[in-house]
Amino acid sequence: MKRQLTDFEKQEVRKVQFESDGSLRCFISGELISECDQIEYDHIHPYSKDGETDIANIRIVLKDYNRRKSDQSLYDVRDNLKLDRLFEKKQNNIKLQDIFELKNIERQNIHIQANDHLVIIGDDSEKREFFLLHDKILPD
Repeated sequence: MKRQLTDFEKQEVRKVQFESDGSLRCFISGELISECDQIEYDHIHPYSKDGETDIANIRIVLKDYNRRKSDQSLYDVRDNLKLDRLFEKKQNNIKLQDIFELKNIERQNIHIQANDHLVIIGDDSEKREFFLLHDKILPD
C-alpha cells in the first residue's frame, strides 16, 4: 500500500529541492512555485513501477503538470513537456537539430573501421567494438 509522506518528510523534500537563491521550482516545468500555487509531492520513479516512497525519490511539482504524469517518471514528463514547448515554439516545424539542441546533444565526428568479423566505431577518446554476425540462412 502506498504510504503518505509525513510533514517532516515533506520539509526534507523541500530542503533538497530549494535552489541556491532560496527559490522553489517545479521539478517538471522548472517554473517558480509561489505560496498560492497548488503543489503535489510525487515519485520521480513511479510507485506503480516499484519506485520507493523515500525522500530521494520524491519531488515537488505543480499540480497541473503532475496531472499529465500517468505512470511515467517525472524525468519523462519533464522531457515530454520540453518537447511539447518546442513544437509550440516552432509551430510544429521542427528539425532534428532542434531536438539535438533540446537534449544537449553535440555534433561529434566518428571513425568507422570494418572487417569480416568486427566493426570498430569511435572518436579520439573512445572506441567500441561490435562483432558482425552472419545468418547462414539469408543470402549475402
